Amino acid sequence: MNKNDLLNQIRKVTQILTKKSLSTRYNFPKEITLGELVWENYQNIAFSLKEEPYDIMYEACRKEGDYNLMLLDGAIIQMKYRFNKRQLLSHVLAFYPNPDLENFQDNPEYEAEHYDSNKLFTDIIDKSVVPFPIRFDYDDESHTDCEHPKVHATLGNNKNCRIPVSHPISPNRFILFILRNFYFEKFKETFQEDIKKELQQKLDRVNFKGKTKVEIEKLTLKIENELLNNQFDCNLKMVETISPNEKNLIHFSSYK
Repeated sequence: MNKNDLLNQIRKVTQILTKKSLSTRYNFPKEITLGELVWENYQNIAFSLKEEPYDIMYEACRKEGDYNLMLLDGAIIQMKYRFNKRQLLSHVLAFYPNPDLENFQDNPEYEAEHYDSNKLFTDIIDKSVVPFPIRFDYDDESHTDCEHPKVHATLGNNKNCRIPVSHPISPNRFILFILRNFYFEKFKETFQEDIKKELQQKLDRVNFKGKTKVEIEKLTLKIENELLNNQFDCNLKMVETISPNEKNLIHFSSYK
């Protein structure tokens, strides 16, 4: 795999989310030490403060601008990859939600700018939602079968939470995971115009004769979701890293 392909994918993701106003602040990706892809203004604060309470770590990253992207609700995204020539050695893909979203929303200017249509933000502003960090780590050198999978997901800051993942994860797949699972209504609304023409063209080629209203709705939704997913389609090939024992556990598949 060419590291420039990943670098370009992160750059494109940054441009798309900023253009679509899903990101309010950003740092473009860059290569520092040979083969390490990070972001402009990279300080590695999240790692240096990993033993501190989550809100302290988050606030330090936010204040210093130590991230790829800050999303519209203050959540932070970090994407870091390390290469040896063409071999991907590791990655850290992190989603750090704003731990104090209630106070963040109290800013009148932010409210007016981003929460004009509350229906589009129900998955963000619901009072029952508990924000917690999510990280996808890959390390080709630190593998212990089942206990420390090469690629794993960590939910919250639970040290022993390492859910096996089938492959290393590209920037596009990571961003799609975040948007679909934590900002779905806004994601759908944001890209609706982009897919409208193609959606209609595909529907025009479908024979709906004899199908019930429910069947038509399900088929339409299936095609719509396919087109939405294609907004962050990825043709980068990743090598499967999950072991046979890890496949017997509940795990994430990151490949289609």
